[in-house]
Amino acid sequence: MNGLRQLAIRCLTALLIVTGATVAPGEESNQETVVRVTVNLKDGSRIKGEVTPPYRPLDVSSPVIGKLSIPLPKIAAVTFGADHKEAAIRLRNGDKLQGLVELRALKMKTLVGELSIPMEAVSLLEVRTAAGAAGVRLEPEDWDILPFATDSDWPGPKGERAKFENDDILLAGQPVRSRNTFTVPTTVECDVTFEDRDTPDAGFFIRFVQPDQPKDLDPTRGVDVTFGHDGGRAQLLVVALEGFSHGDVVWKKPISALKTGERYHLRVHAHADGLRIELNDTVYEVNDQRARVPDGKFQIQLSSWRPGMQWRVKDFAVH
Repeated sequence: MNGLRQLAIRCLTALLIVTGATVAPGEESNQETVVRVTVNLKDGSRIKGEVTPPYRPLDVSSPVIGKLSIPLPKIAAVTFGADHKEAAIRLRNGDKLQGLVELRALKMKTLVGELSIPMEAVSLLEVRTAAGAAGVRLEPEDWDILPFATDSDWPGPKGERAKFENDDILLAGQPVRSRNTFTVPTTVECDVTFEDRDTPDAGFFIRFVQPDQPKDLDPTRGVDVTFGHDGGRAQLLVVALEGFSHGDVVWKKPISALKTGERYHLRVHAHADGLRIELNDTVYEVNDQRARVPDGKFQIQLSSWRPGMQWRVKDFAVH
């Protein structure tokens, strides 16, 4: 048992070094980043706010590993058990820890002023740094809702404006675009569900578009990653947008049939040589010059097809 404990300590110490956490209890965090938090309370209330530096790290006591101090910006979420004797801590790199959170109250600035929220009333604490920073889940205020492109030659219905539901993005034919600009190398990921009826023609698009293109027109410079089916054939596509909105297909792979109501995890790493795409547990390397993001700078545009058919996007994050 002692051997297992020592192994766990060595592994977690390495993990904390990689993620930038520290094992010195009570040490102040050197991160000077404003941290945005969303606090879900046991009574169903939900409060958003900010924690400004300087702030102390989160002290966690694990029955197996011992005491740890984790800088707040390295944390993605803390889920509390019903009795608050244990919590599940998810770090921004995806690692998970179990332990007792040694924090009595969280002080935060909110729309209604500064609050001190007792942790015993909290069921879920979600943490994020300023929009555009590494390892950030984008929230509704980080997106612009765009109209259906006025230069589209599509003769049918134009769909509906995108909307937000509990921070999920609901797409029904009209896109959203990130307000921030990003640079390669960057990874984006999300969970996607097609919620409408079965159809032979449906798709979800992550578009890495050249910054500051007109919001009312289809982008004409960038790279698309498309997931869906056309004519009943399910496939994953990479499309280069060079001068016209439909673009050229530079890479494609057949995939399992798209199922209504099933959640798919899509992760795309944009780098200097192309793209690395992960759909659920399958990884695809697209090392093609035409799949590179033009000039290495981009905004993220999320789109869907067909107009009027709903896709749900959950936990869209940038790393």
